[in-house]
Amino acid sequence: MKIYKKQNLMLDDKFYFIKNNNMKKKDFLKLFYVKKNSYFYQLYSRLYDYIVGKSINLYNEYNKYYKKEFSTFREFLSEHHNIPEKLIMNFDNKNSYYKYKDIGNEQPLFCLMQNDDIKKIVNEFMGGYIYED
Repeated sequence: MKIYKKQNLMLDDKFYFIKNNNMKKKDFLKLFYVKKNSYFYQLYSRLYDYIVGKSINLYNEYNKYYKKEFSTFREFLSEHHNIPEKLIMNFDNKNSYYKYKDIGNEQPLFCLMQNDDIKKIVNEFMGGYIYED
């Protein structure tokens, strides 16, 4: 299990994070100084979509599908998503999201994510640095 500082978590094939108002695509693209409509603009737009785009709000998912099955949101996080007890308090809010991590056949994105400088920028944008638990 990889744990990210500042309330991010990689668990199995899902990435859990706290989404804030500063996590917009335009803010992400500004970090890379790319020109609009260029190849790199499109590439980093896809990178943003891979990391944050179409993420699922945990609280909304609980209320819509699982409220009758689990008596509390914390129980849902623990039993349905297998989030460790010591980390549940980080995700017990309405801004918690998750996203399945499947790069598919996006080789350029895979190569970008192997670059240490880009990893550092992405990790800062998401709220922390990676460390092994």
